[in-house]
Amino acid sequence: MISTVLFDMDGVVSNTEPAHEKADAKILGEYGVRLDSRWKQIKGMRELDVYRKAIEMYNIKGATPEEILAKKIAVFGMFSEDIKLFSGLHAALGNIKGKYRLALVSSSPKEIVELVVNRFELRKYFEQIITGDDVVKGKPDPEPYLKAAKEMGVSPEECVVVEDSINGVKSAKAAGMKCIAITSSFPREELVGAGADAVINVIIELPVVLELISKK
Repeated sequence: MISTVLFDMDGVVSNTEPAHEKADAKILGEYGVRLDSRWKQIKGMRELDVYRKAIEMYNIKGATPEEILAKKIAVFGMFSEDIKLFSGLHAALGNIKGKYRLALVSSSPKEIVELVVNRFELRKYFEQIITGDDVVKGKPDPEPYLKAAKEMGVSPEECVVVEDSINGVKSAKAAGMKCIAITSSFPREELVGAGADAVINVIIELPVVLELISKK
């Protein structure tokens, strides 16, 4: 029986992509990097893992992932006005809160998660908040979602994950959980190919699809 819904943040709860991309472009530009189509491959991963991959992909010299992340956190607030909640989010969360237990499981560092959660008054919905700082291995590894289930005191089989990225869907499925994917970052066919059990186009569709998937 499904008792718990675990939400990714970036691309599911909030449209942070414009802010992330501007901050990444600014910081990585200092190392002569211009973001291209390869950048999409590492969406949904923990920030430190993103920068490890970036150093390899773009042959960045003279920087560690930790240094790049520290710079990213320092400048991210400059672009906070670009962060928007997805339309219908509060209505969707309000609809399922009480019927299910909710947690937030983000790949972003604690500072960025707290900025979004506090700005949009989201803490009231979530019993637990797991950030990229709380895990050793980030998505697509199952650790973030398994840690969330453990903190909530539920089994993976009781959980449904709401994700938008390929790496996020893979993480959820590797954790043994059902996954509803939203097409905010990737097309439907790619999300299904990654293993999503259901796909929605907008977050307001979540309550109905969640009820259906919970009965399977």
